[in-house]
Amino acid sequence: MHWLQFLNDEAARLRREAWDTERAKLRSQLLEELRATFKFPLRATFKAYVVRERLLKLPRLQAHVSGQRTVGESNYLELVPAGYRQESYTLCGGILLPSQRRLQPGSVLQVTVDLLDPTGYRLYPPGFLAEVVDSKVVVPVEL
Repeated sequence: MHWLQFLNDEAARLRREAWDTERAKLRSQLLEELRATFKFPLRATFKAYVVRERLLKLPRLQAHVSGQRTVGESNYLELVPAGYRQESYTLCGGILLPSQRRLQPGSVLQVTVDLLDPTGYRLYPPGFLAEVVDSKVVVPVEL
């Protein structure tokens, strides 16, 4: 099964069966099911739409300081893959790609990414961290 279809189906099922459960618990359950079904990092290729730019403070490894972890701010684009349903976005958020390019909402990309294990971090608002393997801007919207 394709990862996006899995997310859409499971998000719809969880919202239907456990509509009164706290959203964070549903998200956690969905991410655990995703991790049990797919091997991470998960290589994925899809067409996506830029929703917004996000500035994240994430730990990163400083190689020149003997492996010390520091927190640094990085620009990310939040993408929504074509075919991603509202229930999935509400529970899990978008795909977050590091980017120095200031693309605006409405831009369209064709990307290949490695999705990182979503149970290994917590973001608010939620989202999937990904590493860019290949990226092509199909429709740029820039200032």
